[in-house]
Amino acid sequence: PMDANRLVPVTEKIIEKGIPVIALDSAINSNKILSLVSFNNFQGGKVIGEWLVNKLDNKSNVLILEGVSSQRSAIDRRNGFLTGLQQGNINVLDTQSALWDKDMAEKIATQWLEEFSDIDAIICANDTMALGVLRAMKKAERSDILITGYDAINQVIQAIAQGEIAATIDQSPDIQARIAVQMMVRHLETGESLPPLIFMPEIKLVSEENVQLSLH
Repeated sequence: PMDANRLVPVTEKIIEKGIPVIALDSAINSNKILSLVSFNNFQGGKVIGEWLVNKLDNKSNVLILEGVSSQRSAIDRRNGFLTGLQQGNINVLDTQSALWDKDMAEKIATQWLEEFSDIDAIICANDTMALGVLRAMKKAERSDILITGYDAINQVIQAIAQGEIAATIDQSPDIQARIAVQMMVRHLETGESLPPLIFMPEIKLVSEENVQLSLH
């Protein structure tokens, strides 16, 4: 779901008709769904933040592009980024929402390049926004700023291999989907109650050091 609140009425109508619902990846703000199968977005964000602390010098300046502010995954990723960055002496110059959108991310990044003279990294809460930032960097002929994404889509994996994007988080959506289907089948066959939240067990950061393992 793209919005944790707007889907509540239609979701609860479906459930009232006896159709069980499992949310996948992003939460729906209803206690009537069976479960949420998701990646630990906070921990993934924290991993990115800590990785940047190790890559950057102290007193480095970073910017954060976040997703839809009402969406649980966006909130968790942002909080994870900030928690990870607290491990070092990192200055967050600004945080803005680009609503997961590439064009909006490009526009905001272009404004940032004009506003801030010293930028070391731009953290993006998904890969689509990271590609928008990359487009802004290319137009400005800048290659000195680290860009991180989140999702490990193929285009960003290729960009990491080419040295254009620094890192992303692989949240294995295929495994999430498989677990959700398995949990639903188990519930339908046995009536078993499910835990309200099922997290993916592994957090994988993809960077130049291991990108070859993710190339298809």
